[in-house]
Amino acid sequence: SSNDNDTCKPRILCLHGKFQSAAVFSNKIAGARRKIAREYDLHFLDGPIILEPDNEDARAWWVRLEDGSHTMVQEAFEYVAEHTQNNKYDAIIGFSQGGTLATALAL
Repeated sequence: SSNDNDTCKPRILCLHGKFQSAAVFSNKIAGARRKIAREYDLHFLDGPIILEPDNEDARAWWVRLEDGSHTMVQEAFEYVAEHTQNNKYDAIIGFSQGGTLATALAL
């Protein structure tokens, strides 16, 4: 049945860019998402850092400081590992900051 098929779809972890959220990223790629979702189960994860207290959709995976250094990078790796530990993923895609994180996670 088609329900059995859905549970066997390869899974893709999707990581948004800075100043986005899982929902925003999902909406931005809506056209591609509908096509990809025919064959894959897409899982959109929210980044751990809320950049604007009054805007839950303004998130990041880590923060760049004024001196150009980056902070919370290791925590981003740990956050993704913790939030995906019970799931097996066949692929990972990301946009901007999420793409950088996706590449680092894949290495």
